[in-house]
Amino acid sequence: MSVSDSLHRQSTPQPEPAATGGTPLCLREVELFDRIPHEELAELNTMLPLTCHAAGQIVYDPQRSKDVLFIVKTGRVRVFQVSPTGKSFTLAVHGAGDVFGNMPILGQNMDNTYAETLEKSSLCELSAQQVTDHFLTDPRISGQVAVILSQRVSELETRLSNMALRPLNQQVASLLLSAATTSRLPWKHTKTVKLTHEQLANLAGASREAVSKAVAELSAHGFLKQHRGSVTIIDADGLAAYRDHLVD
Repeated sequence: MSVSDSLHRQSTPQPEPAATGGTPLCLREVELFDRIPHEELAELNTMLPLTCHAAGQIVYDPQRSKDVLFIVKTGRVRVFQVSPTGKSFTLAVHGAGDVFGNMPILGQNMDNTYAETLEKSSLCELSAQQVTDHFLTDPRISGQVAVILSQRVSELETRLSNMALRPLNQQVASLLLSAATTSRLPWKHTKTVKLTHEQLANLAGASREAVSKAVAELSAHGFLKQHRGSVTIIDADGLAAYRDHLVD
């Protein structure tokens, strides 16, 4: 699918049933709310209905800009920009518990930036008024905002550095490590990346053929195994060392 085709697949979110008990994962997974008691989060969770989006849906379009903060409950969301020639450049991939959006009062801006679901995803969406009323007036939350924002800036700088200075093989290694999820089975120590070569190519801003070659070479080094539609990282430490190796 081309970038232009993807951008025309605007999201038609479906409401997700409210939680009837247990931990309100939408907020509990977020670092901002670490200090908030369960009871308070449960009450806040009822005020923030979830929406479910299919894979490949644009959930934020800068041409229809609005102030909104997203909290990822499940799934993954790619944040990217598009060049005048139509080439996409991925800035970040957000997973469960991550926060992103266009919220100037938090220093979050998405000028010329899109957000697209990589898989079926459930998101909480907060307006500027909700952020002000529920979050910024609470010192337990506002005190962590600056720390988290500085982490986001550092991550973006690292990403830009990787794209500008590293060979494609190391860029792909970095992408695989950042997009990997750890097995939930206690006897397995592998990490899985549920992305096709086409999706990895879009993330890397490279051709599918070049990315497929890079993945094959990483596999030949013994860092990972390829499957249909996914990659299993079997030597994360080795892959990280390869990613960080300085190349003259």
